[in-house]
Amino acid sequence: IGIGVALDELKKVRKKPYELLDEIKTHPVIEPLIKGGELLEYSAHLIPEGGFNAIPKLYDDGVMVAGDAAMLVNNIHWEGTNLALISGKFAGETAVEALKNNDFSKKSLKLYQKKLKNSFIWKDMKSYRNFMPTMASRAESFLEFYPNKISEFFDAFTTVNSIPKKQVFRKYIFSFFRSRNLLDLMKDGIAIVKLIFEALK
Repeated sequence: IGIGVALDELKKVRKKPYELLDEIKTHPVIEPLIKGGELLEYSAHLIPEGGFNAIPKLYDDGVMVAGDAAMLVNNIHWEGTNLALISGKFAGETAVEALKNNDFSKKSLKLYQKKLKNSFIWKDMKSYRNFMPTMASRAESFLEFYPNKISEFFDAFTTVNSIPKKQVFRKYIFSFFRSRNLLDLMKDGIAIVKLIFEALK
């Protein structure tokens, strides 16, 4: 069982990671699945969210930076371990070449970055370079308002209450537009279009 949460959210609610994990274990959907189970291991890790714009210098004389240390985490697709493995593989291949030539200079180790830039890692990281900044700047929209409205929609869609569905959906649509002004809807729409365009470019 795992959860992901931003550090600023932990600070806001004044809770430790294990406290949140204990809470989720008592959720009515989760609890029956783990009933009678035994906790064998617990761990909490920081996951870098800087993305493409925060990738540091990847090589220098005698050193290469890979995985989380290189900010190689694709938050959209929940990818991190695979990027660490592949970037580590490229660093290893570069190290083998450096050993063969007995040359550990940055000129020699530049091969690592070349391999990385030719891989899916670099291409994906670049495609989603503005995702996290956009999510942070429009957090209220994308992490609160729309998820809540989607939940409300499916609740209305699946609830049996003897009220005509046309009336239910009309009420939902009116409430959606009453609780969101036109300017915010336009800003959200522009942000989504930009993100999609960057991802497909």
